[in-house]
Amino acid sequence: MIEYPGAQHAFDSPSRVPSLYLPLLVNPSRCFFVEQTPGVVVHRDSGRPVDFKDACFSRGVTLGYDARAHADATRSIKALLAAVFKRSD
Repeated sequence: MIEYPGAQHAFDSPSRVPSLYLPLLVNPSRCFFVEQTPGVVVHRDSGRPVDFKDACFSRGVTLGYDARAHADATRSIKALLAAVFKRSD
């Protein structure tokens, strides 16, 4: 996983200029989840199933394009796919 400091949701979508704040969307940025078994996602620390009423969820999401992060993500995924599929183009 690569983190792009300052990049928002939809950082790879050029149509998200200027940034847009959506105050009602559910924001799980303070939550930590793991996949316990295939298809079963639980809270990392408690092992309880995810519930959108949990205290770690908040409201408000900012969407915004980040050209630098988008370019780096594109380069990174192309390199990964080339390595996995042994391609040089």
